[in-house]
Amino acid sequence: MLSPIACRHARRGKVLDKKQHPLTYCTQPNCARRLPAFRAFLVCGVPMGRLKAVQPRLGAAPSRLRQAPSTEKDRNLQRRADQPWRSLYGLARWQKLRYACLMRDGWKCQQTGVVLMGKYPAPTSPVGDHIIPAHVFWFDGRQHLFWDPDNIQSVSKAYHDSEKQRLEKSGRF
Repeated sequence: MLSPIACRHARRGKVLDKKQHPLTYCTQPNCARRLPAFRAFLVCGVPMGRLKAVQPRLGAAPSRLRQAPSTEKDRNLQRRADQPWRSLYGLARWQKLRYACLMRDGWKCQQTGVVLMGKYPAPTSPVGDHIIPAHVFWFDGRQHLFWDPDNIQSVSKAYHDSEKQRLEKSGRF
């Protein structure tokens, strides 16, 4: 004899196969009734009420990453805000000091010996490079090193953008 909750196969006259549909206990508290496993979502033959999702008590945490600037101009503005010494590179005082250091070094790269004759962005274009980087001395109260000609060397853009950056990131300069 079939239970009052019969499987769909039993309605068609087929016999309920226990291997095909093992029995499980009803999910109703204090009920010992056994139901076919495919009907485990029923409580004594009656579909269970849907559980409502609990609303989160906390909102999404804000991202700790900054939005990447979309243009080069936005990137430069963000860098100037984060690193105050960057705005000094646009001053006439820096341009004069850089030119004086290039003249002093004879328009040669002090690291590779390449003649600095290119125009930006050529690899041989001249760069006035701080020997002790500005990000190292700026927050130590040694801002005077920014304007010190003995702390500035003439290097090629190719050297400055590759080897010098690698040295600074590793902490050797």
